[in-house]
Amino acid sequence: MDTALTPVENLAPAFQRLRAAHLAHIPGYGERRAALDRLEQAVREARDELVAACSADFGRRAPLETLGADVMVALDEIRHARKHLRRWMKPQRRAVNLSFRPARGEVRYAPLGVVGIVAPWNYPFQLAIAPLASALAAGNRVMIKPSEFTPRVSALLARMLGAAFGPDQVLVVQGDAALGAAFTALPFDHLLFTGSTEVGRRVMGRRPRT
Repeated sequence: MDTALTPVENLAPAFQRLRAAHLAHIPGYGERRAALDRLEQAVREARDELVAACSADFGRRAPLETLGADVMVALDEIRHARKHLRRWMKPQRRAVNLSFRPARGEVRYAPLGVVGIVAPWNYPFQLAIAPLASALAAGNRVMIKPSEFTPRVSALLARMLGAAFGPDQVLVVQGDAALGAAFTALPFDHLLFTGSTEVGRRVMGRRPRT
């Protein structure tokens, strides 16, 4: 098992690399569709290894639970995003006040930038991959912090996503609660956290004020 723990001091430079990539280029429909395709392929190829990793991390876990709750749910999210991607990206018309006519109004959806994902221990794969699919569909760059309580699944996520995406698109960091605290204090444009209410309050307390 390759834990490859991330030094806390590496977080800020990694975040800045993702931010610079976002500012330099906004992926279009074809790029987002290709990213979802790569993610689906990576999930399918990692299925058997994930079953073994979950069983080891949990001290024995039924393969059907991992396949159903982690793999199938993740694949459903990816397919859902791919199916609706073109419609989600399409500008939407909005009415304008009479005094502004004949002007037309519309909403154009744009990526937020760099999205952080904190995944918990109970369904560590699904709760990392499902939000990742949504973030990629929206054209964002993503940094993921899996749970330190499932180190084999975390290592698998790092290898799998590292092979499918460059470090300027998707990056997995691994570490303990100290790394998690530093991670959630980064100035993400959006942060997705799944966990307890108590920890969630601490996460909110670390968020940069705007």
